[in-house]
Amino acid sequence: MDIFLVIPEICFAYQCHMSIIPIYSCMENRNLKEFSKTVSLAMVLCVLCYTMTATLGYLQFGHGITNDIILSFDPDVTVIIAVVLIAVKTYTAYPIYLFCGRAAFDSVWNSALRLSPEVIEQRERKMRIVVTLIWFTITVVLAIFIPNIGVVIEFLGALSALLIFLFPGMCLMKSMLDKKDKGPEVNPNSNRTTFLIFVGCAFITLGVFIFGLTLCQAIQKDIHGTKADTSKYTCSN
Repeated sequence: MDIFLVIPEICFAYQCHMSIIPIYSCMENRNLKEFSKTVSLAMVLCVLCYTMTATLGYLQFGHGITNDIILSFDPDVTVIIAVVLIAVKTYTAYPIYLFCGRAAFDSVWNSALRLSPEVIEQRERKMRIVVTLIWFTITVVLAIFIPNIGVVIEFLGALSALLIFLFPGMCLMKSMLDKKDKGPEVNPNSNRTTFLIFVGCAFITLGVFIFGLTLCQAIQKDIHGTKADTSKYTCSN
């Protein structure tokens, strides 16, 4: 079962579904062919960078490597450069995820209150400032009090499984069921539609399984780690 301990890291590393919409909207040629090229190139670059970093890190430190590979190195100029580059990466990616989160919040908020388009337009600037300030404050507080990035990856990796498997599977099922309801005259490829419905079910099942398993493992690991730290502190006293 220990092999599933790496799934949160994999899901967290390759989770880019939220930024897909704003990236697609910024493309000059918005079509499936060009977008597929963009996604494929991005995935290839991620695989190469992640694999090279993981391999060289393991060869350098072996089993003693930390969750944050930068912490494994002694402080020097190259480590400072790496930290600055990570900060630049975070600075460029932060607005994209904030945009997605704010858009989702606005959608739920406006639907719950059933606001008219005129009222939404009047309150848009104010809501944008309020949501951005709250979002930024929460992320700063979490960054200060969470001990290391490993804890974040363990729990967010479990949630990433929902974005990678569960939600796409639900969207695929909904799309195929809508096609099937239109009848054979609109959807002649009924066998393909049925097959994709089963694929959607498989994605949903796999997503729920991975989410539940990895979340439980993260909680158990956190509890065992807390007990180990407490016992170590007691023994030292």
